[in-house]
Amino acid sequence: MEAVEATANDALQLAMSGSSEDDALLASADAGPRGSNQSPSAVEHIDVSQITLEKLLDYLLASKRSLSATEQVWRANTIVHSAREALVEAVELRARSEFLKDGITSQLKILSGVKSGIEGLAKQDKNEFRTTLWGLDDVIARLRETVELLRSTPIEPALRPPGDEQRTLHDFVDEDGVEMLKAGLQECVARRQAGHDEFDKILQQFDSEIQAVRLSLEIRPAPSSSGGGDALREAMPSILQTLESHAQEMAALLESLVQHFDLCVTALKHTEGGGAAAQNITNDLPTDVNVQQDDRSAAPLEPISDEDRTEMLTVLAKDAAELEDVVLEIRDRLGEMEAQSEDLTSHMNELAAANANTSTAFDRLEEAGSHLSDYIRHGEEFQKKWDEQKRQIDERMEEMENLREFYHGFLTAYDGLLIEVGRRREAQKRMEMVVRDAMTKLDQIYHGTLLPFHILAGIWTQMCLSEDDLAEREAFRLDQGDFLPSDIWAGLMDAPIQFEFNRIDTETRSIPEIPRAVLEQAARRQRRKL
Repeated sequence: MEAVEATANDALQLAMSGSSEDDALLASADAGPRGSNQSPSAVEHIDVSQITLEKLLDYLLASKRSLSATEQVWRANTIVHSAREALVEAVELRARSEFLKDGITSQLKILSGVKSGIEGLAKQDKNEFRTTLWGLDDVIARLRETVELLRSTPIEPALRPPGDEQRTLHDFVDEDGVEMLKAGLQECVARRQAGHDEFDKILQQFDSEIQAVRLSLEIRPAPSSSGGGDALREAMPSILQTLESHAQEMAALLESLVQHFDLCVTALKHTEGGGAAAQNITNDLPTDVNVQQDDRSAAPLEPISDEDRTEMLTVLAKDAAELEDVVLEIRDRLGEMEAQSEDLTSHMNELAAANANTSTAFDRLEEAGSHLSDYIRHGEEFQKKWDEQKRQIDERMEEMENLREFYHGFLTAYDGLLIEVGRRREAQKRMEMVVRDAMTKLDQIYHGTLLPFHILAGIWTQMCLSEDDLAEREAFRLDQGDFLPSDIWAGLMDAPIQFEFNRIDTETRSIPEIPRAVLEQAARRQRRKL
């Protein structure tokens, strides 16, 4: 008996030493294509007499190595559990993202409406500013044209003192006022243009914030290698079912491996010298593998018949032939589960990225919304400043137009001055003629020639020409005096020429003033006498 046990122990040591070679064979089977099961005829013709203790030990060691598939089954269980969690999380992420997207889209419409309103206000102000600049250019052009007329209109030399240099009407104009008006207008225009540029930057910032929100919503994660995210999203429930089916099949296969191991142990125990070897092999099994454990204190196994042993060994040999196929099937199923798990992980990463983009869009929307009141305030300030600057520009344009009208009035007044000088010259000539005529008639009176009364009345009427001339001069001053500088002609404000008659013989008695009625009566009487 001791010799048999020694032989069994030697066989165990031999099997243990050959375990590395068995591992290599199993690895080569894993690396190649899945092997086909042995034909039933091959199993039916198994000669159980050839199944020695060493062969049973080989079966047991191979079965023990196959139990490493337990980790793969646990991995399959983990994949299924993760897939269930991913399905729930995917539903939550999609619902949250869709809800946020709807809200963000609605708020974006409001922000875009406010931006459009502010842009419309800015566009209206720019159009008004452009129209104002056109009007300003027209006023400046007309003023420049009037100034050129002043520059091209020479002063009549007869109006200036002898030896005075040739001058034009432009010499009597102070252009400092024109330049000051132009400088003021340029300053107003520059301030307004700077205001437009600053407001454009504010609008660009507003638009950039809105576009950043839109961009965050429109960014889509790169699709996974498995295909479109929408298709995978629809297939997630069926993928979960497939994973659960794989896990169940793998658990069933693992159960068959455990049963095969138990059968190997039982066969060894019913083989002389195999009990101790089986006990040594099963001592270091994983704790999560539920197999029959030998208890040395337990009573020996009841013997079985040769027929039962033959049937047991036949099943054992058949299962041992299919062992590698079962292990390969577990690995293949796990491989498919791992691939589907990677697809689910990629899809969940896409959902997480999409949800992160939506969250980013929401954060950017909140930031843009916090600036909304500032943008509205900037728009109101922009309109208020434009109203004030437009008023200043209009005032300066009005001043410039008034200055142009004044220069135009200066041109008109100068023409009137020339006409007035001619009229005065003619008035002076008429007065000189009256004086000469009066001196002639006074000389006739002096030498004794009596003039009729109506001739004396005519002389008096002609002597009143200076008063008419004075009235004409005053009318000209009131009409054109505001437009003419006082030094344009030295005689502009002179009074009409006056003549004074003095008695040469101061000792001659004065002639009394006789009423006209008396003189007329005397004249009638004299005529009756004649």
